Amino acid sequence: MSNDSPEPEGLIMKGTRLLRKIAKGIQCQCILSRKMHGADVLKTSGEVKIREAIVFSDQDRIAVIAPHPDDECLGASAVLLMAADRTDVIVLSDGSHGNAARSVKEEAKIRRKQFDAEMAYIHPHAARWLGLEDTKLKEHYGATDQIDFTGYTKIFLPWVESLHPDHRAAAQMCCDSIRKQKSKAQCFYYEINAPFHNPTHYIDITDLEAEKRKLIRFHADQQEQEEISLSLNAFRAAQMIRHPDFRYVETYLRVDVYARNDTPDMLLKRYESTIRKSWPKAEQS
Repeated sequence: MSNDSPEPEGLIMKGTRLLRKIAKGIQCQCILSRKMHGADVLKTSGEVKIREAIVFSDQDRIAVIAPHPDDECLGASAVLLMAADRTDVIVLSDGSHGNAARSVKEEAKIRRKQFDAEMAYIHPHAARWLGLEDTKLKEHYGATDQIDFTGYTKIFLPWVESLHPDHRAAAQMCCDSIRKQKSKAQCFYYEINAPFHNPTHYIDITDLEAEKRKLIRFHADQQEQEEISLSLNAFRAAQMIRHPDFRYVETYLRVDVYARNDTPDMLLKRYESTIRKSWPKAEQS
């Protein structure tokens, strides 16, 4: 993640603080639901939606696209930890706006070193650094055309409706490139901070919690992200009615890139409106 964003920071931080608070509460509320339902489901807003576990095969060739160095482990740590030898990790931006206390040039060097250390630990099939300027991915539209998506069986992308503009731009750019190249890969969005409305797939990371934390800690100047990310994973685990033993779960959203035509830059207004209607006193807290 990059901390330097043109988005309203106060609104984003209120959302992440709320996420931290509700994780434990939701866990308690879902205990009764687990006892009452006999299917592997996600219960949310009065609806019950079936979710499918993602399974990796030896034949898989996987790509994880990260807008910033650390997004790959915040949103898709399960992929890195379970299928590293089949996974290419591709970071689009240099993360240079991740710490306002440092110069852009200095921060870019630090973020690269942190990413390299993480990759040395997990040993992916390949790691690639495009080095585009942080916070300005939408100005480099088409840059992902240089990535060959045709050989992948699974591609993991940031959510196109994420609160962060670089995440939205990265998703849109990659989906366009995938379409141009006529890739047949299964594509999934991963979630960071802002939860999906309708996750379709999940991976239980209860036994991988310590390893996920270790990956996040390679990015030392982004440590606030650790508890935000794990709180979201705990929130998702609480929704797994059939699995009371799950404590941390990453959820994903399967996307048909050939059917979507999102306009990410318009989506933040939807979030702002929803948050202000739901919590009219949020600006005073």
